[in-house]
Amino acid sequence: MTRRLRALLYLAAVALLIGTVWLRLRWERLREAREYHRRGVAALQRGNLPEAVEAFQREVALTPHNPLAYASLGMVEKERGRYPQAARALRKALELGADDVEIDCALGFIFYRMTQYQAAVPRLKRCIRRQPDDDRSRYYLTQCYLSQGMLDDAEREIRVLIDRHPQTGQFHYVLGAIYMARSASPQNNDAAARSLRTAIAFDKNLTGAYYSLGIVYRRMNRLAEAAQMLEEALRRDPGGYEIRRVLASVYRQMGNHAAAREQFRRVRADMQKVRYSQRLDYLRGEALLRNPQNPVAHYQLGCFYLETNELNKAAAALQTAAQLDPTWTEVHEKLAQVYERLGKRREAEQARQRATRRARTLRPPE
Repeated sequence: MTRRLRALLYLAAVALLIGTVWLRLRWERLREAREYHRRGVAALQRGNLPEAVEAFQREVALTPHNPLAYASLGMVEKERGRYPQAARALRKALELGADDVEIDCALGFIFYRMTQYQAAVPRLKRCIRRQPDDDRSRYYLTQCYLSQGMLDDAEREIRVLIDRHPQTGQFHYVLGAIYMARSASPQNNDAAARSLRTAIAFDKNLTGAYYSLGIVYRRMNRLAEAAQMLEEALRRDPGGYEIRRVLASVYRQMGNHAAAREQFRRVRADMQKVRYSQRLDYLRGEALLRNPQNPVAHYQLGCFYLETNELNKAAAALQTAAQLDPTWTEVHEKLAQVYERLGKRREAEQARQRATRRARTLRPPE
């Protein structure tokens, strides 16, 4: 046997060995990926969505070119309400060649929920083309058209749903909203009123339909009926300050100035509550949850509570700020104010002394 032949045989043996090892590793990866897929499906059946996501993520890591793995991951993330993550996974499944109508339907729903209406429309249209009886996707498509001012397209789709489900109040309500979105002509006002009355006849719980009908009656100068519908909407949603504002305007048009003043007063009070809630949500949620070790966030929260006269909460927030940054003079000064208003004179004096000591410590040498 020549040296050249022996070298060729050696290389062939090495290649065979490498190929065998590669196939073995690939088979092991596929086997492991199938096991994670099985675990994901089992977790999904038990309703344990976080566990299902973890299993499908591991499957994706092991088989990054498998569209089924991405589709499974995307569908579970959709159920969890994690829409950006779901959209990424489902788009990747389509890129890898997945051809499943449910992916288009899911992406249409996700983009609708994310208020990305332009992106939602082609997905929902494709979904409906392949599943014409998917009424839910058709309803989302209607809402996407309406949100973009594509009123003729929205009316076409909602009329299909009304033909199929003539006693569903929600669909008549949407048709009324479409006519309201058009110019306030007598014809459109009449059509909107008819649809909204039909909606209420089929579903007495549609608060928005009462509110919308009140607006339409106001446009038609039927003020007594407008007030009646708005009062009913407000009875069903006492916190609806926008309903209350329109009702106040109707009362004023009717010459009932005392009732109008009372409603406007309550609107101002409701708006103050909304602003309070928004500021509190930001300070307590966004700032503190993002970085609970940030003394500035606790100080701002304490100042907010001081403004709203919630003195015990103000003291707790400022005490936390003082613990996180003992050298911050303003925190001790603000804490002294809170203690004084609580009637805790000794604590107020101690806080003021700490503020004075901190100020001396931080004073530059002369």
